[in-house]
Amino acid sequence: MTKEPPKGLRANLIGSYLSLPDDYFTGCSRPEELRKLYFALAFFHAIIQERRKFGALGWNVPYVFNQSDLDICKRQLRHFIEEYDEIPFEALSYTAAELNYGGRITDDKDRRLCVCILSDFYTRAVLRAEKGYKFSPSGRYSVPVADKLSTDDVMTYIRELPLHDPPEVFGLHENADITCAHEETFSMFATLLSLQPRTASGSSRTAEDEAARVTADIQRRLPPAFDLAAASAKFPIAYLESMHTVLTQELRRFNLLLATVASSLTALSQALQGLLSMSSELEPVIDAIFDGRVPEMWSRRSYPSKKPLGSWVTELLARVEFFRRWTAEGQPACYWLSGFFFPQGFLTGTSQNYARRHKLAIDLVRFDFEVVQRAPSVLMPPEEGCYVHGLYIEGCRWDTHTSALGESLPKQLFSEIPVVWFKPTAAPPGPTARTYNAPTYKTTARRGTLTTTGHSTNFVLYIRLPSRNPEAHWLKRGVALFCSLDD
Repeated sequence: MTKEPPKGLRANLIGSYLSLPDDYFTGCSRPEELRKLYFALAFFHAIIQERRKFGALGWNVPYVFNQSDLDICKRQLRHFIEEYDEIPFEALSYTAAELNYGGRITDDKDRRLCVCILSDFYTRAVLRAEKGYKFSPSGRYSVPVADKLSTDDVMTYIRELPLHDPPEVFGLHENADITCAHEETFSMFATLLSLQPRTASGSSRTAEDEAARVTADIQRRLPPAFDLAAASAKFPIAYLESMHTVLTQELRRFNLLLATVASSLTALSQALQGLLSMSSELEPVIDAIFDGRVPEMWSRRSYPSKKPLGSWVTELLARVEFFRRWTAEGQPACYWLSGFFFPQGFLTGTSQNYARRHKLAIDLVRFDFEVVQRAPSVLMPPEEGCYVHGLYIEGCRWDTHTSALGESLPKQLFSEIPVVWFKPTAAPPGPTARTYNAPTYKTTARRGTLTTTGHSTNFVLYIRLPSRNPEAHWLKRGVALFCSLDD
């Protein structure tokens, strides 16, 4: 049996107070401080639970925080208040964000977010605010004032909170409501799609008819494989040019994918015509094509992608065309980062070129970043580093007027970032007071696994972008960059 947490901030807060022992506040020598900080802790507990409804925008991984996490934190809170004259907020924050709640967190970006969120609740400002410390910009959510901190008064205050939780209380943009609605809708339609019948009566098209039509269309559009021998001869291995090696590795990966797609489509076409027997490997391909999904047989050989089948095929053709132009015309002045199977390899090659040219250890090389807003400036490659395009941002946008991150436009969930100049350097990092280290992912799933090489299957790198807001503002907004979207 499982106990699901109540939905909504109001229901979460009520549950946190109903679970309190009768003597939790009365047995404390400093009850007013304990009441304020416990309300802040209960609010934090509700916030991190409710962020799950926003999908990857809330947490990269949907963690199951439960009552036991709150119980150990409230015992530690009372202990620290009783034992110390000055409340040790650093110790309280560490035990809660790093040990108790953080013990469930497996993603380092989520851990960074958890510490950032808790810093708004475990703070001396909660004790010093005479009119109630505000948890949201509008002030609708706050700590009750000092003369209304009894349990009955707090419960009355909680029951007056709105039923619908606005995104601002989570630190999110108002567009997050659209993201939440998308998550629920896609989940519902995925369930409905799984229940859809595969056979039909009358003149309706069957799964086999649809698979035959789509198979013929993909076969017609599928490009031929790359000539690896010719590419290796034209771009031989060179000590000062690692991009040649990156290119041949990418061509080899695309050839493997194209061969897998072509062979499975040929076998499927023959099976649908009755020339071959339908195998257990081809049946899932028919179901996936009928549902508009990428078959698992292809996904195993493919780059990470969350696109439906039609968009996936279109993107595959665009990626192949990008590398075909590279092999025909030479290295591009501006690289399409989203087109790479393994973008980490491309970035390593860029760092390696710089390190070998300047006779440096590659471990000392890092990237600085500059957003290039004028397109004519990328007609020629830079002397050091590379120009990159094709990145998208969620949670905010690039403001061309201020040359910094700005708030998203209404109903615009994603926006494209202008060309970014990746500048390798061996100098130590400069001041970061008004910048944001945006994590960059291959897909909007934001989660991945570590491979044997130490690289993530999804995370690429951090890109430091200028900002007019503190980093915590964008952390709570869930701002991240992506190489590929879902459509």
